[in-house]
Amino acid sequence: MSAAVKVVFGAFLVLVLHCGPVVPCSEPVGWKPLPLQTRIQNADWIVVATDQLHYNQSSHPNGLSYWTQFALRCVLKGGGQPTSPFHVQNMGVPSPFGGGCTAHEVREGRDYFLFLLYDQADGYYVIDEVNHEQGVYEYTSENIQIFEEGLGRFQCDRTPGQTTTKTPKTTTTPRPVGAAPSGIASSLTMLLGCFTAIRNLS
Repeated sequence: MSAAVKVVFGAFLVLVLHCGPVVPCSEPVGWKPLPLQTRIQNADWIVVATDQLHYNQSSHPNGLSYWTQFALRCVLKGGGQPTSPFHVQNMGVPSPFGGGCTAHEVREGRDYFLFLLYDQADGYYVIDEVNHEQGVYEYTSENIQIFEEGLGRFQCDRTPGQTTTKTPKTTTTPRPVGAAPSGIASSLTMLLGCFTAIRNLS
């Protein structure tokens, strides 16, 4: 086996192991949308949190994906309470290379209802797309009413429309413990290096 072929095979193997199978989102056969109140009842964990900053941004054909740092305001459902701040992966527009089914676009300084899942192995959170649908809702008077109809009355330390001072961005990017860099970006960088090596061997 030539050196160039070995490099190509090795790059492909590492890329598959690094990224895992790429499966675009698709709803199951017979899928039907559910009302928000039903998904509120089906969700295991719901919190209210403030978007503090975005990082690990990644551009792709669909738009922009990023990670978000949130400050916890209150837990509405579920026994767990994330430390504050906590970090949520795969926000923004879902990548065509695999990932979430819906967009989770948020703006710094605003408050949101979040359906959460925790990846204990990697130490970060993701949005729980209950029934393959949206899991992020802005904290508005209208949405508060809908969530109270599903969960009963609740109190948070936020009022709708309350502004929040943004956390200053520093030269070091905050990262959850055990989190890896953006998978697609790092994989493409690695693949480019392999192609460069092949060209040098030719």
